[in-house]
Amino acid sequence: ADLPAGLTNYNHSGQNTVVPGVSAWATALRYVRLDGALTQGEVDTLLTNLSAVTTWTNEQTIELRYGGNAARSSAVDAAVATLQGNGVTVNTA
Repeated sequence: ADLPAGLTNYNHSGQNTVVPGVSAWATALRYVRLDGALTQGEVDTLLTNLSAVTTWTNEQTIELRYGGNAARSSAVDAAVATLQGNGVTVNTA
């Protein structure tokens, strides 16, 4: 199922299934954390999709360095630069 349209704070851990890129993110977010052995492709897709979010408040953090997630690739350097330009801290493995 898609995430709720008003969602601003998302923390996911454990052995659940999340398919980054399938759900549409809200236009304003606070915090996103996913733990769960995401592949590099999934991390890249998630960062690319989150770079379209233009408003970040409060924590202004994307946390992907826990739970066995793979490192991001250099292919998403522009997406990460966009996020950082919007004041977001991006933590990856």
